[in-house]
Amino acid sequence: MGTFTTGPQLLRTTSHSSSLLCAGEQAAGVVKSQPEYEPRPQPPAGLPADSVDRNDVGLLVQRVLNGGPRPTDAELREALESQWKPDKQSDYPVSYHRKNCKWRCRSLGPQHLQQFEWLAVSRLRGVNGAWCTFCALFKTTKEGGGRAGMHGIGGNMTMGRLVNQPLRDFSDLTGQNGCLNRHAQTEFHKACAIRVA
Repeated sequence: MGTFTTGPQLLRTTSHSSSLLCAGEQAAGVVKSQPEYEPRPQPPAGLPADSVDRNDVGLLVQRVLNGGPRPTDAELREALESQWKPDKQSDYPVSYHRKNCKWRCRSLGPQHLQQFEWLAVSRLRGVNGAWCTFCALFKTTKEGGGRAGMHGIGGNMTMGRLVNQPLRDFSDLTGQNGCLNRHAQTEFHKACAIRVA
């Protein structure tokens, strides 16, 4: 058998068989002559603008990100009060993660939208995923946080998931280290929530 090069939870042999082994199988000394390697499943791609609901938050988020005209107060109010929510579980965004040598599907669900009033889902291509409506629509800058930040502004740390780009990794959403709980505790989010009120 040849040498191993590591990848994200996979080890690839450099022998002629080019077999792919799960890291757990390699540690246990399991060797497969013809491994059953399944490629990562791909989540559904976003939809074109003419195929999404007119209350999809992605329409306003995309306009803000592209530097278009600032949404009016009426548009912002409507985005908060009557935003599109998936009717069925298959409309919620998903991500896939390898665990114990198998791909596991993780998704956002209605319980997350109920627990976090600021959370919204978009199916619009390019911005499909989950967004913080407070931060994505009411931010005054793309930067915040950091030790120098006063009220979440000016910390010279570019904000990322949920603010300037959609959340598309749903492996750890809630709990002490869940990305939704951590986001809700940032000074940037708190400052945007004050602007919403």
